[in-house]
Amino acid sequence: MKARYKFKKDLGNYGVDSPYYTQLEGYLNAMVIVEALNEAGSHLTRDRFVNAMEGMKNKDFGGLQVNFGKSDRQGLDDVYLTKIENGKAVPIQKMK
Repeated sequence: MKARYKFKKDLGNYGVDSPYYTQLEGYLNAMVIVEALNEAGSHLTRDRFVNAMEGMKNKDFGGLQVNFGKSDRQGLDDVYLTKIENGKAVPIQKMK
């Protein structure tokens, strides 16, 4: 996923060498919000922001496909399970 590489590069520019899994989630959320704010335009209103969010159909964020709509406020339907190992959240690769 291209977004993951951009995330690591961007955080590396700020001295973060070992970013956390949850930081990636926040980074991706911010990408979606910034895109909606840009789409809403310079005269931001709640309605314009909501319309911009609802207008995201198969929007690609570096390999991550996001979909929103009037009846779909989730964005992603995938769930990524994690566990804590050595104080860090790591993805669960397979269930026992």
